Amino acid sequence: MLYVNLSPGKEVRNVLTTERKGQISYELLKAKVKRSDGSLREIRREIGNISNETGIDQNELRQFFREIFTEAMEEALTLSKYTSEVTI
Repeated sequence: MLYVNLSPGKEVRNVLTTERKGQISYELLKAKVKRSDGSLREIRREIGNISNETGIDQNELRQFFREIFTEAMEEALTLSKYTSEVTI
């Protein structure tokens, strides 16, 4: 974390670094993917919309989504392995 005094006489504020913002964004998006029930067609359309809005190349967005989706599914499968063994 980077601590910056933003104005004289004021308390020091905690400013997030670009790297930390990226980590937070990644985890938020991964959480959203886990909860998503969107179809592949909907996901492709969303990638196209995001590309148009941000100017980020669609191929980069697809690769980023693949990585997030893969990680989210691996985590979900690992979690379900443990939760399916629990009896109530």
